[in-house]
Amino acid sequence: MNQTQYNAIMNDICRKLEVEDEWRKKSAGKVCCRCSTPLPGPYTFRSRQCERCAPPGTRPIKMCFELKVGWHCRFLEKDQKTTVGSCFIFRDPASIRTLAERGLGFVTGNTRRAFEHAIKRGRGGIWLQLTEEQYRILLATQVTGTTSNGEPGAGST
Repeated sequence: MNQTQYNAIMNDICRKLEVEDEWRKKSAGKVCCRCSTPLPGPYTFRSRQCERCAPPGTRPIKMCFELKVGWHCRFLEKDQKTTVGSCFIFRDPASIRTLAERGLGFVTGNTRRAFEHAIKRGRGGIWLQLTEEQYRILLATQVTGTTSNGEPGAGST
């Protein structure tokens, strides 16, 4: 093997390592999954978007879900401590999937796969990008204890 071939092989290996490192950072939530801008902690170990790439006029809210007697969903602010709205209880995971789709939770294919894996495990969470109207409706459930259309299903567990 001559020096030119050796350099070509080493360059190829370095490029692959850089791509893997970038993918690892995106999967860990350390950089934006769209523009690769470094993101502040806490890291979620899921793909995230920076404020510039997130849809305008949206608010990041984490939806956590767990299978108990039905699927229990709760929502947390960006600090992951402050609860928003009431706990919702659903019969099947299709409702949770619909919430994730409407809340722009499936940013990448990896996010969708991680979500489906969490459903199979029976618990997990996903970051949503709620519009101001969706956020207001979620806040209203905290006060009234019902969903926006008046159906029971929201309230304390």
